[in-house]
Amino acid sequence: PGFLFYKLMYGAFQDAMPIVATFARQTDGLESEVYEYGAKRTTVKLGRLLRNILFLRHTVDPQRHICSTLAKLDRPFIDKDLEFYFDDVRDLLDTMWLTTDNLKLLIDGLFDVNEALASHRTNDIITLFTILTAALMGPSIVAGFYGMNVSWLPYFESPLAVSLVYILSMVAILVIVHSILRRKSRANVYDTKKHSR
Repeated sequence: PGFLFYKLMYGAFQDAMPIVATFARQTDGLESEVYEYGAKRTTVKLGRLLRNILFLRHTVDPQRHICSTLAKLDRPFIDKDLEFYFDDVRDLLDTMWLTTDNLKLLIDGLFDVNEALASHRTNDIITLFTILTAALMGPSIVAGFYGMNVSWLPYFESPLAVSLVYILSMVAILVIVHSILRRKSRANVYDTKKHSR
């Protein structure tokens, strides 16, 4: 009966190893997703995978202690010769435990990387809006002055000159935005080349 008990336990835990392998493959896939996309759905997938890994760890941990106890118990239905067999089950459970522990650490690191990348994207957007706000400041000031309809403003009597000031301001804004976007695309190309090496 003791050997049958060992076979049942070993078979059950051996069948759980493909689950651990699936978690490892999912972690690898999510790692590339974090670096390529960094989208909200990637964060959700990371959370679900972490939940599943933690659930497996909570299932495996008590079994490790049970196997240690069974190997050292002096019961009539478990022969002393079977102690080594239960050590095999304990080794299998320890392997599962260590693998899931490593996967948990990887996912924790991916969460940190995902958060850092999201923070960088937010900073880029805020920088772009700050530059746009600064670029729009000039036309806003001109529009504010000329919107007062007072006669002492320069070129007040010349609608062509005022229109030319607005057009030059808009061209300046477009040039600034274009140069910023071009610089960003060059930086992204440089980063892509750098990481592909």
